[in-house]
Amino acid sequence: MRGYELCLILQHDTTEESIDQKIKNLQEKTVSNGGDIIKIEKWGKRSLKYAIKKQQKGYYCFVSVTGDNNTLHEIERMFKYDESVLRYSYLRLDESEITAIQNSQDSAKTNDDVPVTKAESTPEETDEPTAETSDNNKTADIEI
Repeated sequence: MRGYELCLILQHDTTEESIDQKIKNLQEKTVSNGGDIIKIEKWGKRSLKYAIKKQQKGYYCFVSVTGDNNTLHEIERMFKYDESVLRYSYLRLDESEITAIQNSQDSAKTNDDVPVTKAESTPEETDEPTAETSDNNKTADIEI
């Protein structure tokens, strides 16, 4: 299976529910054609460099997908006739990029499950003075 990164630019007035529905439809099409969605990034509303279909702003969404040519053609057919999609493009990913994305997703999931212990707390979270703010360091800086 090949990996692709899809870039979708939707009309800026598209609702979150509509965007979620489009991504759900994309996932159903991808899975039904033997592919899989690896990662979804919603960048939100951004200004366009130039007007597309008389729109100055757009909602950006990036989706990483694995699949074959049939999967890509079905996705393209789905977005081609959707009027809320201003522009779409896809880029083929190398195997190393696919594994890097999957590894970052796995590490993010494992980091969310690990609770923060007292030993891992940062100096801002503790009430104890650090070495940088102790009185001895201030006087040492003055003497030099």
